[in-house]
Amino acid sequence: MKKNTLFLILFLFFTFSNIIKAGQINFTYTNLIEDIVKVNDTWWLATYGGLVKFELSSQNIKVYNRGNSNILSNHLYFIDKDENGNLWMVSRRGISKFDGNTFENFTTENSGLLSDTVKLIDYEENNGLWVVTAYGLSL
Repeated sequence: MKKNTLFLILFLFFTFSNIIKAGQINFTYTNLIEDIVKVNDTWWLATYGGLVKFELSSQNIKVYNRGNSNILSNHLYFIDKDENGNLWMVSRRGISKFDGNTFENFTTENSGLLSDTVKLIDYEENNGLWVVTAYGLSL
């Protein structure tokens, strides 16, 4: 019993010490931010812990991940925005588009992607979305 209690205390200590550091919340859990894009007064972060919304004026933080949304993956590698304010995020599971309320997901099963392993995206106003996958360029 003492061994289990000690294990639980150590587990909680190390878990919460990684979440709260120097008065700040570690919202990515892995301390790894892959990409950042700014839309008006909001910073959007593509992290290994999901999509993080950080509102500068209010200092509010919201995390979107597989536990609380239908985003394809928590491990996001790149983020871009289009002229309508939609966010486009890439992962090894495909692409997620976020309009501020809902996620729309694109994979090899429901789109023209050559691979679900997406490396990079670039949105150009006149040319649309350029997508680099593990098997080449998808338009």
